[in-house]
Amino acid sequence: MPASLHLRTPQSRHDDVVAIGRAVREAGRPGDGLLYLTGRHRVWTQAGPQDTRGLTDLALAQGPAFSNTLAGIELPPLRYATA
Repeated sequence: MPASLHLRTPQSRHDDVVAIGRAVREAGRPGDGLLYLTGRHRVWTQAGPQDTRGLTDLALAQGPAFSNTLAGIELPPLRYATA
């Protein structure tokens, strides 16, 4: 039972998505770019879409709505520098 209770605490989580979202929201300004090192990291800010509103996702070629997918379509890694 104690191990199960520990898994439900904030201390058990390696990635605090609320803190990540708050940091992005506080540091980002409208028009700033946001680069996710891999698409898997994008889920860290999807919990609070208001945290990234107004920021440009530099690795995304097409957003979810336009691409008709759940996560959108990413640019190939070599294109990041030229996007």
